[in-house]
Amino acid sequence: LLDPDSIAARVAASPVKAFTLRFGKPEGFFEHGILLPCVAGEPDFRALREHLLGSVDIRRASPHMTLAHPRNPKAPGNALANAMVLPELFAITFTGVSLIEQTGATPWRVRGTFPLPV
Repeated sequence: LLDPDSIAARVAASPVKAFTLRFGKPEGFFEHGILLPCVAGEPDFRALREHLLGSVDIRRASPHMTLAHPRNPKAPGNALANAMVLPELFAITFTGVSLIEQTGATPWRVRGTFPLPV
């Protein structure tokens, strides 16, 4: 595992600057899960992951936004039909990287936040 200082150094040396991911229509997955798939910008996301992890031989992770996770109980109103009122396409620009940690079922803990080079 990388420590915050190592991540900070890798982020500072990143060839990827701030980048934008565009998300599409909501999709259901496994029981009551709902996510927004990334429909544009994935190459920058992948390049940043490879740079930070120091390898191109890593598990492929598709960027997405989870609106409802099936590991959590289904909340009232948590339905794909309700998510369909979201804008058909929207974008988020990422200007930094956060190092998070989770042990067991404890809440995630932010170990550091690092701005991407400009």
